[in-house]
Amino acid sequence: MMVIQIIQLLYFLTLSIFATFLYSSQMTDTQILTKWLYTLGLVTVGNMIGCIIVLLKKQIKIYEKYLIIAVVFICFCQSIYAIIQLFQFKTPPQIVGGFDNPAGLAACLSISTPYCLYLIQISKKNFHKLLSLSLFAIICTALILSGSRSGIIAGIFVPCSVWVFNKKYRKWLQWLFLCFCIVLLPIMYFIKKDSADGRLLILCSAWEMIKKHPIIGYGFNGISAHYMDFQAEWLTKNSNNNISLLADNVKHVFNDFFAICICFGIIGLIILCIFIGLMIHCYKKSPSSIGMYALVSIATIGVLGAFSYPLYYPFTWIIIAINSYILIHNAYKFRFIKKNIIKYPFIIILFCLSSIVLYRIIERISAEKEWCKIAYITSKKDTFISKYDSLMSILGNDPYFLYNYSVKLYLYEDYNRSLETALICRKYWADYDLELLLGDIYKKQHQYNNAILHYSKAQKMCPNRFIPLYKQFLIYKINCDTNNLINVGNIILTKRIKVPSKQIDNIIKDVINELIFINM
Repeated sequence: MMVIQIIQLLYFLTLSIFATFLYSSQMTDTQILTKWLYTLGLVTVGNMIGCIIVLLKKQIKIYEKYLIIAVVFICFCQSIYAIIQLFQFKTPPQIVGGFDNPAGLAACLSISTPYCLYLIQISKKNFHKLLSLSLFAIICTALILSGSRSGIIAGIFVPCSVWVFNKKYRKWLQWLFLCFCIVLLPIMYFIKKDSADGRLLILCSAWEMIKKHPIIGYGFNGISAHYMDFQAEWLTKNSNNNISLLADNVKHVFNDFFAICICFGIIGLIILCIFIGLMIHCYKKSPSSIGMYALVSIATIGVLGAFSYPLYYPFTWIIIAINSYILIHNAYKFRFIKKNIIKYPFIIILFCLSSIVLYRIIERISAEKEWCKIAYITSKKDTFISKYDSLMSILGNDPYFLYNYSVKLYLYEDYNRSLETALICRKYWADYDLELLLGDIYKKQHQYNNAILHYSKAQKMCPNRFIPLYKQFLIYKINCDTNNLINVGNIILTKRIKVPSKQIDNIIKDVINELIFINM
């Protein structure tokens, strides 16, 4: 039995490592997609092994305590890695752990703190209790250093609130802690006010999306395919709002509840509410210490999801799966289908489906690696096109692949194919950089009106940027359109600068020189 426990512990440790630490320079997306593909691959392999075990008439038992220990250990390692990053020779230091930004680190650490509190509670020996407290302190320290306000609120104050109110502390101490949490919220807002206001802009644009398709949403790829169009529309209607200076090229709506509504509409939100209701029902049906902390972990993900995007990371889904198993198993005690006439066909079908999924994952990993090989090298045009075309069957609906392909074709001066590929990409991706690329392609084809339309769309998406205006300025210069040239030039010269740069200085100098020349 001990061997099975060790194997199970090692499997979940490996799964957690894949979901949090994995990085591959052999793939164009070195971080998130790499983590997702290899994590899903390992989950599929585990599922197939489970099917084989059941077919061999063996019983599968999952040891909940070992799952929690594996999660806490991995989060402890992430914390140490993040703290070490504090001492790197970078200004400012990038405290991101094994992720691409602090949001991933915060999501990883915050949803593990309830498990730390559980280990503290069940520890009977002083050494074990001290060890659990130390792990909790280190994880909280790394969480604070990440600078994620939503992570701090969700990962520290939500579990601690449950801890304080669940214990027999004096009432005044409990209410003092609650008041402290309430006062903390406005403080968190003013610490990074511009960032918070920028998120309000994103939520306003997201709300406009939801109102247009409230029932079924826009589909799984709805945010990347449509969000920036709605941001451009909202900013055009609210052009006098100072918040437009904070607009950026957005890939996440910073609220998973809004994201679910955008992608799957009210139907998706109802399914989420049913899931939460089921978890609460399971806990009430069979209350337990481990069940309470599993429910707290789900609540932590919910609070974090109101200000960030934890569902974007595979580790969050691993935690959700663990919490769901703990709560449902405690309530209903999983018993597999007893009748072999039903059980074995079901397992065989599940094994076959898992095999197909695993094949597709391996195929995608191979395609991503091949793309990475050709993305950063120069070769003969025919060779380059044949290699990209060979990947279209697998990556043809990936907007980043299509964008990269279109850029390559543009650099090889194949403007017709570049435009064709960019327009296909536009179906999957509304993006500032893509609009600039479309404008550049049309400019090379001397379709100046179309170029102006796309530069103008890019400007509406991110009104604080100078590049779209300057590109329009250059077209008006080519066309000798003096009136529009002067109008756009004056807009550039009176425009507020969000982040000073050498590029902006050069643009302003060129515009000044051109306007002076016109007035001579």
